[in-house]
Amino acid sequence: PPRITSPASGDRYILVEGLPAEFQKLSLQAAAAPAGAKLYWFLNGAYVAESEAGGAAAFAPLTPGRHTARVVDNAGRSDSVSFLVEE
Repeated sequence: PPRITSPASGDRYILVEGLPAEFQKLSLQAAAAPAGAKLYWFLNGAYVAESEAGGAAAFAPLTPGRHTARVVDNAGRSDSVSFLVEE
């Protein structure tokens, strides 16, 4: 099954006031087999991106608070982590 490598569970991110959202993206990465498999990303239950195993996706904008990132592969296997965004 996929395993989220970024963000890590318990990570803390700080939003920089005045910095545009496109420069404050969250990198979504997961280790999965086989390489090249499609991965589907969800943030707080809402679909946000698609990537291939071994690749990365990015998400912006982030909002302050506790968030849960979840990845699901083609076979329906998943992993999730929680992280915190602060201002």
